[in-house]
Amino acid sequence: KWNRDTIATTSDAFAYSSTMALHIFRLKDNRLSKMIAAHERPITSICWCPEDSNLVAACSVSKKVAIWDIENEEERFVTKVVDVPKLMDWAASSNHIAMYLETGQILLWEYKEGTDKQTKLFSVGEKGGRVLRWHPRQGKLLVGTA
Repeated sequence: KWNRDTIATTSDAFAYSSTMALHIFRLKDNRLSKMIAAHERPITSICWCPEDSNLVAACSVSKKVAIWDIENEEERFVTKVVDVPKLMDWAASSNHIAMYLETGQILLWEYKEGTDKQTKLFSVGEKGGRVLRWHPRQGKLLVGTA
């Protein structure tokens, strides 16, 4: 299956995934700066931290979601979800990532040192979500389309 949410940008970089690796390009010189073997199964979605361009999140068909420290090429936070995550987005000014799962569930992952909390927000059915985004200024407003 083709996954459409595997390209993400910040003001100074962009990333894309090729099956199981993350390719990080810095815009100042338009060159590959890092290539991280992020998952053992195909990556389904990636997103940047809105507050720290050194952090990128990636999820895969293995149901694993990881937040990567790009400079150190290491996982900072990891969780496993109940089904394949297809879309995700990082909430501005918080430690929350929203995910749309293949079964139609919308999950909220709260990560921080010592905390790995997942909350089911609601279900939207299995028709196939196309977009999942947090509002850039209203931190508690999540928008999606099917």
